[in-house]
This record gives sequence, structure tokens and C-alpha cells, in this order.
Amino acid sequence: MSEHYNKIHFEMFSETSITIHQHLKLPEKPFYDIIDAIDKRMESRYTAFPCDDACHTYVETIFEKLRIIIKDPSMTSMDKMRSRFWDTYMPYMFYKSGKKVFRPTVDLVHMLIDTSIKNIDTYFIQSPFKCIFISIPKEVKLMNPFNIPIDGLYIAVFNKEDIHYGGFSEKYHEYEKYENSKNLVICSISDMVISPNDPRETMHYWNIALKDGDLHEQISVILDAYDKEYHKKDFESCNKDYDRTFLENILSFCLNSLLYINSKEPSEFKLETIKKDISNIKNKAKIRQASKRTQLPFYRLGGNITIDHSYKNIINLYDRETVQHRKLVGKWVVRGHWRNQAHGKESKERKLIWIQPFVKGEEFAEVIEKGYVVK
Repeated sequence: MSEHYNKIHFEMFSETSITIHQHLKLPEKPFYDIIDAIDKRMESRYTAFPCDDACHTYVETIFEKLRIIIKDPSMTSMDKMRSRFWDTYMPYMFYKSGKKVFRPTVDLVHMLIDTSIKNIDTYFIQSPFKCIFISIPKEVKLMNPFNIPIDGLYIAVFNKEDIHYGGFSEKYHEYEKYENSKNLVICSISDMVISPNDPRETMHYWNIALKDGDLHEQISVILDAYDKEYHKKDFESCNKDYDRTFLENILSFCLNSLLYINSKEPSEFKLETIKKDISNIKNKAKIRQASKRTQLPFYRLGGNITIDHSYKNIINLYDRETVQHRKLVGKWVVRGHWRNQAHGKESKERKLIWIQPFVKGEEFAEVIEKGYVVK
């Protein structure tokens, strides 16, 4: 995978927001600084997710000033503002979560898309950070609903204890009663410019409510609902090209990415940085090229990692009273992993399935903590 990464959406959005603020006679600061100030003034009052009110206030302020300048009352329509709310909210949550970027290899992306999510409980859909950004390699043609290549994805997971249900509909309140309910928000980013008259969107969102239980069943219901929604809408040429596959690919990739990331120890991720010092560069073309590259550190996913199992003291896990009849006397956690499952006629075909974490060993034994050494 090429090392010359362009700036991710958050970096571009930050730079653009300063220009917009200058034009609207707002403080010449990036969007997150202004939202932080609003949130502090509101004493962190939320309507749904954390910082929801602050982001709403920011977006409404921007639209109100644009309406006055452009003299267009439709600028303050709820549909337009709600859409722009997500445009702002996801990069803001990314900023609040420490700006964690993950860059998977091409092979890993394909593997994650093709991995089945059957027999997985929603309990295991977690994120190491509240919101992350996953960059999609240029070689991978992962598409959004409008057949536009996706450059990256914001993924945020809100567990039940994070959600302020007062900002949601009555129907959504049903999820309060489920023990492990959560909300998964996915925002796809396409790095391209389209005409204002083009009905397609370069940023697209999925706001998915999940309850405890079988993940595959819930995702199937959600996909069926999206099928009806997209066929109802008039996207002109986009509508005739609609294919449920893009939704399945995006959801499979996002869900399996979270499973993959959480199946590893933090020490297995190496933080990398590509930062070019342009102070000594004289060539203007090289300065422009360097300034277009991302300045954020990132975690690479899919590199070759070897787990050293020499820490295991197998003898301590066995009852050695009789050599002929050894048995396990410990208990330990087996981390999530993939299995190349046989299926089809005479079990000759293979498909990747995810095995969620489980406890192995004697039922009432003490859990043995296992350490992992990465080399």
C-alpha cells in the first residue's frame, strides 16, 4: 500500500471550516474549537448522544448566517440542517475521541468484507475509542449507495450508558430495556467533487440501533428496511443502479473491522506517522505535494504479526496424577478469531466465519490470565 496518503476528511474539514468562519464573521478557529466553547457554555447538556446539543447549535448558527447572506429562507430547512449536522458531528466525535486513524491493507479489507457475521452476538460490537476513522485503500472499490468510491469511514459506537434517550423517538426508547443495546453510526466519505445539481451524496450515513442478541438477524432486518427506502426515493439515475450489495459490503466491513480491532491487544498496533518537514524544501511542486499529505498518525491493520506462545506453561494446566489420563484444570479466555469453515456439497467449499470470544477449560476453575508478546 502506498505511503503517500492524502489528508483525511477531518483535516480537510478543519481547514475549510476556518475559511467559512472568516466569511461569516465568526472567530477564525477550526469547527471543533467553536463547538467546544458552545458545549462548555451549555454545561455539556445533551439531547441524545454526547455533544449533540452543541453540534446542533453550531450547525444552526452557520445556517442562520448563510440564510442572511444568501437571502434564501430554505437554507434553514430541517432536512438540510439535519444532514449537515452529521457532516459536523462525526468529525467532531472523531476529534473528541483522540483522532484515531486505522489503515487496513487491501487484502484485509477484502477479507473483512467476505467474513460472515452469523452466530455473533451484538455484545461484541465494541470500539476501542468512541469514534474512529478507517481509510480505504485506493485499490479497493468499496462503494456508497450512489456508486461513488469510498475514501474512508467514520465509525462510532454508543453503548446504552452513553445514550441520552430524551432526544430520540418513542419507538427508539424500546432499546432502553435491552441490557446490551447500542447505537452504531457509520459515515462514508467520498473524496470527490460533484455538481450541486447532482442528486448523489458524497457523504452517507447509517444510524443503526442494535439490541442484545443475534447480530446477523438484526442486520438482515435493517437491510430489508433500507431496500424499501432506496426504492421509494427518486434518485433518478442513482435509483436504477441501486444494489443491496453495497450495503452488505459496508456493514460487513465495518462490523468485522470492529471485531478484528477488538480481537487484538493494544500492543499489537503500531502507531505510524508520515510527516514531511517542508521547511527545507525549495521546490514549490514538492511543497504542494507534501502539504496535501495527512499529518495524523495512524494504526496499520493487516500487517504480519506473530504471537509468541512461549509464555504458556502447559504443565500447570494439567492434572498429572496419571500420565495416561491428563485433563485440563484451568480456565482461560479464547480471543475472537477467524475460521475457514467448510460448507457446500461434500464440504468442499470454504467460507470465512468469525468465532467470537469464549471461555475454555473447567467450569469452576480460576481464569488464567494470558499475555501476548508481539514480535
